[in-house]
Amino acid sequence: MKAKLPELELAIDGYITPEQAAKIKVIKHHFEDLNSRKADLEKIILELSKRYQSELDLILTTPSMKNTFTAIGIISEIVTNMDVFPTAKHLCSCAGLTPTNNESAGKKKAIIAIARMLPTAIYKMLKNKEVYNADLYKKSNTVPIDREITLTEALSIIKAQGYRLKTS
Repeated sequence: MKAKLPELELAIDGYITPEQAAKIKVIKHHFEDLNSRKADLEKIILELSKRYQSELDLILTTPSMKNTFTAIGIISEIVTNMDVFPTAKHLCSCAGLTPTNNESAGKKKAIIAIARMLPTAIYKMLKNKEVYNADLYKKSNTVPIDREITLTEALSIIKAQGYRLKTS
């Protein structure tokens, strides 16, 4: 490195060759052009999304959802008419958020359960036209705590699921 010390000093002091300056100028113009194109595309997207403004406003009430383009991305994926999904579970399934039985140690199931909270809340927000509420992510079909079933009913359910009962 001692042999390259003069070059390092020049680099630290900010000396660049005319060729490097020309390349930096080209890169700078290219960057400015890309920013200009990005701004043009964002303007077009915002114009197209105006008809969904009420839905966007609902989604933007979700905590940490501050970027309009994120909300636009969500709407572009799931549409605004929640009648196409019978339940929030169907929306989660469409988003690929359904755990499978081969997940290791339940870890991925827990991650998926947490990830399902957002589409579940968004489903209910768009379905009911109401702003974010922390309770929206909870399952709409939670089983009552004091639910009871008879042995005969349990056996019927098991048989209906395709299981054969064998005595040990």
